[in-house]
Amino acid sequence: MKRDFDLIRKILQEIESATPSPENNTLTINKIIDGYDLGDVNEHIGLLINEGFVKGKSVPGYQREDAAILGLTWSGHDLLNALNKKDWKKVESILKVAGSIIWQLYLHWPKT
Repeated sequence: MKRDFDLIRKILQEIESATPSPENNTLTINKIIDGYDLGDVNEHIGLLINEGFVKGKSVPGYQREDAAILGLTWSGHDLLNALNKKDWKKVESILKVAGSIIWQLYLHWPKT
């Protein structure tokens, strides 16, 4: 599987707009995202949790990996802001060529 930053943006938007469940304070998000396989969505959620952009825990479920999502971390909000910028398509094309080192620089560049 390749990382898909458009899918990552859509997942982060879902998490940001979700309301916590009163029973366990986890978020219920819509994992049915047009044009994407549920397995890819779950795998990207796992990546976001592992990299510290989303607070949560991967939970093995029946026939698939699921996640208990608590919300976005500070870095997750920064990532979503970066992905929502008007010049995102330019950044995305640079990332495809330059890779994750440039992405880390972009995320940690001083905001003005």
